[in-house]
Amino acid sequence: MALLEVEDLSILFDSRNGPLLAVDRVSFAIARGEVLGLVGESGAGKSLTGLAILGLLEPPARIAGGAIRLEGHRIDNLPERALRAIRGRKIAAIFQDPMTALNPLLTIGRQLEETIRVHLPLDRRAARARALALLREVGIPDPERRIDAYPHELSGGMRQRVVIALALCAEPLLVVADEPTSALDVSIQAQILGLLKKSCREHGAAVLLITHDLAVVGEIADRVAVLYAGRLVEIGPVEAVLSDPRHPYTRGLLAAVPRLHAERRRLAAIEGAMPRPGAVPPGCAFHPRCPLALAPCRAAPPPLHAVGEGHDAACFRLEATAGACP
Repeated sequence: MALLEVEDLSILFDSRNGPLLAVDRVSFAIARGEVLGLVGESGAGKSLTGLAILGLLEPPARIAGGAIRLEGHRIDNLPERALRAIRGRKIAAIFQDPMTALNPLLTIGRQLEETIRVHLPLDRRAARARALALLREVGIPDPERRIDAYPHELSGGMRQRVVIALALCAEPLLVVADEPTSALDVSIQAQILGLLKKSCREHGAAVLLITHDLAVVGEIADRVAVLYAGRLVEIGPVEAVLSDPRHPYTRGLLAAVPRLHAERRRLAAIEGAMPRPGAVPPGCAFHPRCPLALAPCRAAPPPLHAVGEGHDAACFRLEATAGACP
């Protein structure tokens, strides 16, 4: 049984002009200990999907259909009190800006200790010892001194390490990491990604890594799911998707990734822009930007088709996308 199952998830925004569909029947599963990368441009529905899993969607956004199951039990229809008991203990979050996740008025030690004591049956001394051990684990230098520091006294990279420690302090089953390195210096990003993967593996936690960067997914993910305009267009093992992408959108994203030894000096770009919720065209949502689009692509959304072992893509032109990515 999968640890997390997202089945036909749909998310709407209520507006003056009626409901706007932002996530359209998205389905995927995450196994215990697995890292799944959720990839797409801004506005694809990645963060909304993560917030729905965490039970943190706020009006005017709401879940309009589907189900989210953790360990086989539905969590999308739980009351807020029950969700609070799950958040932190079974599902933890790491967000883009560590300063929004840390209380600037409390030392990092107090924040860790209070989180630990909320979820685990430990006294204050044991909670502090666990907090110190977590700070060592995530690579905070001189943790005995840093534990009494305030967030503003730490660098951005160290703050994100503290956030990872916070996410892991109650031994969660799943960590939802939403763009966890995009606010950091490039030289620090690889360290934080490696730390995230190592720490979650050692704690046995699965990871939903939300990012726009396929290069990041290639570094730490086991599988990748690609969203476009709220729809799942490709999903599969990371090696298969990155070496043989079968949806034109995935191919476009890969072509835009900078390569050190590429002959071309200019990066390839996908022409046009992703449609806004409420303005998604009929048929395949990507067809106005797709160089392979034909009449069937404008008529109905393509279903996911198996193109390899555990590798599915939603495209009517699969014969034209066979072969390695250019």
